[in-house]
Amino acid sequence: MGRAHVFIHSTRPQSVKYTGLRNLGPRHDDPSRDDPELMQDVLGRYALHFHHCDDGSRGSQIEGVVARDLGAHAFVPHVSHGTSWTSCVAHNTKDFAYWWDPGDVTDDTVFDGCVASSVTPNSPNIYVNGGFLFGGGAPNSNIVRNCVAAGVQGGGFYWYDNHVSNVWQFRDSFAHNNSGSGIAVYQNDSLPHVLSSFTTYNNGEYGIEHGSYGNAFRYEDGVIAANHLGAIGVKAVSVLGDDGVGLVFARLYCDASGKDYAIALPDGSAVKATQPTTIRDCEFHNASKSAISWFRRDGSTGDAPWADISGCRFDGNELWLARGLSPSTRIRYASPTRGRVNVKPLGQPGTATPEWNAATQAA
Repeated sequence: MGRAHVFIHSTRPQSVKYTGLRNLGPRHDDPSRDDPELMQDVLGRYALHFHHCDDGSRGSQIEGVVARDLGAHAFVPHVSHGTSWTSCVAHNTKDFAYWWDPGDVTDDTVFDGCVASSVTPNSPNIYVNGGFLFGGGAPNSNIVRNCVAAGVQGGGFYWYDNHVSNVWQFRDSFAHNNSGSGIAVYQNDSLPHVLSSFTTYNNGEYGIEHGSYGNAFRYEDGVIAANHLGAIGVKAVSVLGDDGVGLVFARLYCDASGKDYAIALPDGSAVKATQPTTIRDCEFHNASKSAISWFRRDGSTGDAPWADISGCRFDGNELWLARGLSPSTRIRYASPTRGRVNVKPLGQPGTATPEWNAATQAA
């Protein structure tokens, strides 16, 4: 017997509560793949799928639904506005558990207290996979709060839709024990994305992996610890956001767990920075080399690093500049012990500060 799916295309709100969904999401051979043994999901046939209901789905309540052992995505509100998903669980699924069709717009969705666990990709060669995907919708109309992504083969919470506006309210959520990064961003825009009050730990890559080229995300009030590659890996530069703010890391507790750096930033990207990356009021622990570092990124423009750092606390060395950074580097650092200084690569005018591989000048 084949797998079934639940397909809702209605002009009236629906109520789906305290229901178990199992062995749904049909799959078929994909002849385009190199390995004929690999299967893929059947387009549109997901465990619980609201399909193009538009405003007809407003007021729909999905509560306490457990979808497990699936061959496809678990929960998909596809161009179906105003649905609320409370205390739902997607476990042992294929591909993103909470899926958003790239380029399409869905508004006023709430995922509250939901779980994505044991999520695997269709193929071990699939690069993008995760628990929750953040796709298009009216700014701040879609909400993820009090949610958990755990045991995902890929990223826990994932942003990578550059075709439409996808600014979500994201807060009070946890990502742990995922093979990729807890939070993974591959976004290029100037939209004011704000991620707040989150915890990421024990992930196979970073607590936050922030890319891809340039954007204006803000990370606030998070706890990041015990991630395999370090707390935060930054690949994007800061651009002027639509609200006048660039890339910001604020009030974060970052434990590097013995890795070289807690947060590593690039010397440039495929686009030019138009704002400094701001790191303020953060707390850094257990970095073996330094809390904050800059590295040379292959394929970047080789721009000078540009950052403002203030109000942070450290239990070890604060900064490290890789060799070969541009003399035009603009790093401004302020602390009670060092005062306000401009930081340049070692060998530039100023006071040699070998522990930072840098020279400093009073600001």
